[in-house]
Parts: sequence; C-alpha cells; structure tokens
Amino acid sequence: MITSLHSSTDLIETLRLEIHSLQNTNARLHALVRSMGRNEFLGMLNQAGFMHAIDALPDGLYTLVFCDVNKMKAINTATGCHQKTDAYLRAGFQVRGGEIAGQIHGDELAFILEEPADPVGFERRIGRQLRDVRLGTEERRALLPAGTRPYITAMFAHKRGVRPCEMRAALDELSIDVLSQKARRDAQC
Repeated sequence: MITSLHSSTDLIETLRLEIHSLQNTNARLHALVRSMGRNEFLGMLNQAGFMHAIDALPDGLYTLVFCDVNKMKAINTATGCHQKTDAYLRAGFQVRGGEIAGQIHGDELAFILEEPADPVGFERRIGRQLRDVRLGTEERRALLPAGTRPYITAMFAHKRGVRPCEMRAALDELSIDVLSQKARRDAQC
C-alpha cells in the first residue's frame, strides 16, 4: 500500500510539472502572437496588428491617414540594408498619444487619429520630422539622381469621420488616391 501512495504522489507531482510546463509554453506562445502584431524596427504595428487595432477600436469617428514614403527603394538599393531604412522611418514617424501607426506594406503606412483631428497639421508635422532625419551620404546620393531633395519625403491622403467598420474600405480608397497622386507626379517629370 505504501508503494501505491508513493506512486500516487509521484504521479500527482509529475502531472503538476507537466501542467506548469504547458502553462509556460502557452504564455510563450501568447507573447509570440502579441509580438507578431508589431514591427519592432519601425516601432509601429505591422499590417496584422494594425487590422487587429481597427477591429478593437470603440465605435466612433476617426481620421484615417494613408502615407507612401517616396524613394525608399532607391535608399534600400544604395545601402543594401532594410534595417537602416527602418531606422530612418522610425525617426521620421514619431507618433503622439491618440495616434495609432501601422505598416501596411513596405513603405506604405497608415495612421488612425482620434477625432477631432487635424490631418493636414499631422501631415505637415510628419513632413518636418522626415526632413529632420539625418541621412548618410549614400542615402542622400540615392535621392538626388531621382530629382528629389536629399531628404525623405512622403505622399499623403486622408479621410475624416471614418467609423471602424469602414476603415478597411477607406484604406483601399486612400491607397488608390496616393497611387494616382504618384502617377500624376511621374507624368510631370
């Protein structure tokens, strides 16, 4: 009988250890899923995290700003280092409280601003921040042949009074708006 009690105690202890191990594994998996929602290099949400943030917004009206950074491919080619480009973007896109920032794809970024918002003021502020980013010689050279100024610039489109349930469609509209702006700009060159 003592043997079976000892065996039961061992079995209970083994089960406790397995439960503890499963809890630790579960916590690590949750942390991994949470980290997948952010682009740590940019210091903002990645596309999946941004879409999740949209789904989690309380009902209300927001301003949505879409941004396409100009000539990032030229800088990436010149430096051969996407992490360096991300560091420049992180410095240029410093967001404030009440603003949600997310990387939609590559150098396309989106921002959710709480109402009442001043999207034109936001775009000017980001434009100043981008101009203040200190680029290296290679990056400045990469921008000059393309006929641009030797600092990072971006194109913006915004929409005010957007409800969370309308944001995905609004993002598509704003992306098309920015693409048409780029096409008009490129046709003028």
